[in-house]
Amino acid sequence: KEMQGISATSEEKIASTALVDKMNEEKPSVSKGKVLLMDDEATIRLFNSQHLIYLKYEVETAEDGVEAIGLYKKAME
Repeated sequence: KEMQGISATSEEKIASTALVDKMNEEKPSVSKGKVLLMDDEATIRLFNSQHLIYLKYEVETAEDGVEAIGLYKKAME
């Protein structure tokens, strides 16, 4: 059975882009808060922390649960 390609018209592409632009306009421009991010993979910590910083969050990272608990306790003091 042969697969047929799906092609969007230029009007559909414009409408789709407009919808994404509208959704982005509705997002708050400034986020608030502090996030404690724990993951044993350095790459995941780096990628996610950079994304959260871009969204204007204050980020603390931990490599494991023991470090995360220590950072949490320190923040609560």
